[in-house]
Amino acid sequence: MHREIPPVRGIYVRLLFLLLVFFSLPVYAADWEKAGSRGMMEFVVVNQEKTAEKEVYLEAINIICAPDQFCHVMFWSDKSHVPTSWPMTEKQWRTMTLDYFFNPKSKEKTFTWNCDFFDEQNCGDDTD
Repeated sequence: MHREIPPVRGIYVRLLFLLLVFFSLPVYAADWEKAGSRGMMEFVVVNQEKTAEKEVYLEAINIICAPDQFCHVMFWSDKSHVPTSWPMTEKQWRTMTLDYFFNPKSKEKTFTWNCDFFDEQNCGDDTD
């Protein structure tokens, strides 16, 4: 025998479920979003207000890249510059804010920052 849930109680259950889903979304959603991929490359758009904040990039890399796995993530601050075909255009290349690459076999890890988006003092430093 099935007991029906009163309609009002059912609404509260649904509302509670939606609230849990909404508040469990990662905080990064306001700072960056995955905008696509091509092969083993991931494309990410960083909120324009956060473009110069290296912590936002590191957070995205830590979430997107699996530990000890090959990872190549390219970042832009304008979604219209993210490549939709290959090869990239000159403008797409020039407007990329960061190109991150990790090869687990060679342990090579590179951060290629676009100095047009970061102050010169902090632009070239490799971030571990």
